[in-house]
Amino acid sequence: MKTPKFLEGAKWTDIKFLVLWQMIHNIGVNHAVNQLSSEGAYFLYRGVLPPLCQKTIALSLMFGVYEDCRRTLVAAGVANIMAKTGRGNQYVTCGSVIKLLNVGYKVRLHSHDVKYGTGSGQQSVTGISIQEDVNSYWVVKAETKKLCNRGEPIKCKQVIRLQHLGTSKNLHSHYFSSPLTGNQEISAYGDDRGEGDTGDHWMVVCSSEFWERGQPVMLKHMDTDAFLSATGRSYGHPINGQVEIAGISSSSNNAQWQVKEGIIINPSDFNPHHHVHSEL
Repeated sequence: MKTPKFLEGAKWTDIKFLVLWQMIHNIGVNHAVNQLSSEGAYFLYRGVLPPLCQKTIALSLMFGVYEDCRRTLVAAGVANIMAKTGRGNQYVTCGSVIKLLNVGYKVRLHSHDVKYGTGSGQQSVTGISIQEDVNSYWVVKAETKKLCNRGEPIKCKQVIRLQHLGTSKNLHSHYFSSPLTGNQEISAYGDDRGEGDTGDHWMVVCSSEFWERGQPVMLKHMDTDAFLSATGRSYGHPINGQVEIAGISSSSNNAQWQVKEGIIINPSDFNPHHHVHSEL
């Protein structure tokens, strides 16, 4: 049975106090233990409550956020067949749950149940610098009304959807203007089942055969030919500090994205270099 974090903190406080007492009085361990024992528990633990509370609260928040994420993934029906990103998972695969980092501005693609006050009025998509935010997870799916096999690597030039894990809306674009720079608006769109339209379709633009984890790629919108990009302009209230995400017509570092965190579905005996080929 594991030691409760509060008691574990108290144990380490005893040891640190003992070492400090030795250093201050230049005495041995036995002598220090006898002196501290004679002073009593009240003297030993006076002033220790605030740091113990701080440690307990910090650990509770850390593991509480982990549990919330785990439950969300279980509810999505993918948790039991996923593996954390590792060196063995070279390719981004169908069904993977990922976070995308913008190469130029170092923000992660993000969404939330906050609608634009202008343009389409659809759910907003932004960039956020906080690594741990659970609203930055996106599920890799096939284009509308098509299926891809779970764990199958995504090919370069393949058309995909990115479904926001928290709200089930799809990464979307259209010819509305973005709020801050007047570029092409990027939104999140779809019904409660995640079904939208062709405005949810994005081509993975990369230089190899498959979309490799950690490899910078661009996402080209199929309906408008715009590239998903961060503009560097920041919003005010109610999404203060979050960066505008927009569609632009040309490629640059600000239109490149890397998979930095997430959970990659393991390929099921998929050999990317073995293709069934036949000739008539």
